[in-house]
Amino acid sequence: MADVLTIEDPEAIAAATHPVRAALLAAMREPTTAAAAARATGQSRQNAAYHVRELAKAGGKVGVVGYCFGGTTAIELAYSGADLDGVVSFHGGLDSPHPEDGQSIRCKVLALHGADDPHVSAKDLAAFEDEMRQAKVDWQLIQYGGAVHSFTDWNAGSDPQRGSAYHERADQRSWEAMKTFFNEILK
Repeated sequence: MADVLTIEDPEAIAAATHPVRAALLAAMREPTTAAAAARATGQSRQNAAYHVRELAKAGGKVGVVGYCFGGTTAIELAYSGADLDGVVSFHGGLDSPHPEDGQSIRCKVLALHGADDPHVSAKDLAAFEDEMRQAKVDWQLIQYGGAVHSFTDWNAGSDPQRGSAYHERADQRSWEAMKTFFNEILK
């Protein structure tokens, strides 16, 4: 198996994802035109792709994992065309404002999703699947029955009626799915 770079320090993770997160948060906070938001997202993708290239230069293969907003960010990084081997999104947003961006994905994609997540609409799920198919991406979408948003977060509580709740089986199964995915791509 290839060497894997693991960042365990939350501040280091924030620093590594800062360019993408900062532009997306700014676009959400301020009323902007669609064109301005698209420019901000494009610039963020370019910045993140640059950092991934720098990691890849250090040698080895590069995989990205994200949870919730980080899961959305992992998929956004794939849309940027970054030189990745794979991305994993745990209960991330799967909608894409620009479906044609799927053509830029050059890595494998694993989306782990709560089948009852009220934060991702059936329309967005179908659009994600269509986009991956049309772009001929090597992708998987695994949905966990009975799981809602934040199904891996112990602090999310246990009431799925709130829309976010921990789900032990989905947490364990999704972790195993991620390990299998990385065993495949990081050989």
